[in-house]
Amino acid sequence: SLADVCTFCAECLPCSEDINIPEVLRFRNLLKAYDMQDYGRFRYNMLESEGHWFPGNFASKCTECGDCLPRCPEKLEIPKLLFETHKQLFDRKSWIKSRLSHYVVGVGKFLRELF
Repeated sequence: SLADVCTFCAECLPCSEDINIPEVLRFRNLLKAYDMQDYGRFRYNMLESEGHWFPGNFASKCTECGDCLPRCPEKLEIPKLLFETHKQLFDRKSWIKSRLSHYVVGVGKFLRELF
C-alpha cells in the first residue's frame, strides 16, 4: 500500500547505528512498486562494502531505539520496515562471497609487499 512508502526526506537521520534509512527504504519501495528484487538485492548486499557509493550498515543492525520514529513525517514504523527489508533482500551467499573477495585481495597485497 502507499500508506507505508518512504518519501526519502531524510528526516529520520542521523541513525545511531549508521543505517542509511532512506536508501534501504528506497530498495523496499522499488521491490514493492516495481518488483525489482534482483536490483534491490544486488544493491542492498553492497552495504558495508569497502568503497561502496553510499554508506551505511545493514538494516538488521537496527536496535529499535525509536529515535527515527517521531522525526518521520510519514509516521512509518521504520524499525519494522527495516527488518522486513533486510529479510527480503539480504543474500548471505553473496555477502560471504563479497567478504572473501575483499579478504583474498588484502592477503594478495600483503604478500606482494612482503616479498
